[in-house]
Amino acid sequence: MVVSNPSGVDPKLLTPINVAEEVRLATESMSGLVAEPKVLEGPATLDGIITELEHGYDVLYLVAHGRLVVEEAARLPARRWATI
Repeated sequence: MVVSNPSGVDPKLLTPINVAEEVRLATESMSGLVAEPKVLEGPATLDGIITELEHGYDVLYLVAHGRLVVEEAARLPARRWATI
């Protein structure tokens, strides 16, 4: 689970994300699953997320500001992504 709320950003430009509430909602929504959700700590960088996904996951729950650029998406493990 990755919930990103960068510091030092003007709240007029990006609405702050309530990290604790997002983690609570996601954890509650996933209750009853065989595996417990894991919250990735620290800065939510693409490299950090890719490194963690390489350990094997079925679901990536991501709450963040921004966008995924096609060139960056090409770096992600293909079998891990589905287009919605």
